[in-house]
Amino acid sequence: MTMLMFNTFLRTVVMVTNRKKFCKLLEHIRQMYEELMMERDAEICRIMEDHTAMVLKISKINLIMGMLTTVGFTVFPIISEERAMFISYFMFAIAISKVLQYKLSRTCTEVSSKIVEGKIVECIKLHLRLISFIEQINELCGFIALMDFLLFVIVLCIMLLSFVLVKTVTQKCIITVYITMVFTQAFLLYYFSNEVFYESLEISTAAYDINWFDYDVHTQEVLKLLLLRSQKPCAILIVKSYPVNLRRLQVLIKITYSVFTLLEKVYG
Repeated sequence: MTMLMFNTFLRTVVMVTNRKKFCKLLEHIRQMYEELMMERDAEICRIMEDHTAMVLKISKINLIMGMLTTVGFTVFPIISEERAMFISYFMFAIAISKVLQYKLSRTCTEVSSKIVEGKIVECIKLHLRLISFIEQINELCGFIALMDFLLFVIVLCIMLLSFVLVKTVTQKCIITVYITMVFTQAFLLYYFSNEVFYESLEISTAAYDINWFDYDVHTQEVLKLLLLRSQKPCAILIVKSYPVNLRRLQVLIKITYSVFTLLEKVYG
């Protein structure tokens, strides 16, 4: 409980301190969303609407988990709602990556080198905005991601040890529910961060699939610029260094199990 209160306080301080940057990030999302929807392309609209619907579903899942966990812990809904906000950022980045893939695949239908060059330049501009968006997320959420990393290990170890030590079935049930909530939320966070990485990597695949040999040299050079940059995928980072992905979650679980085994030998 104390750790959850500390975590909530820390997150609140980070968000209040960086409120202008968070507002700027949200404004960035609004502008990009409106610009893409104004293109009136049916496929782009479908991509954006599908990912918006997914964000709403995940928010509802987080809310339900938060409500269930209030049986024993009243602070958890605050944390779960904030994590849903971060996941919505990740979902938006995934949607932009898919829009870029679609735009590049549609480029293959064009014959004129000039038209293709113009579309590739448009994709480069959108890709640069995606990179800027991810950099903003890393700047604002990097420290919080580090705290999540550490608290996941600490809280899960304590709850696993408590599960072993408590005697009543009711206590074991409450702890089991809480462990499930913590793990599910961590999985959602790491899964969608992992998807940001792989969907942004698919941009380079979509660019490579363009029949570049059908166009003039200048168009090929412009395409090469996009290929070179997109081969370095966007990634959500812990303190701008370590990627947040499913492999990192696997490492977390291994660390948690090792620490739990040690604690069990000492207290068990």
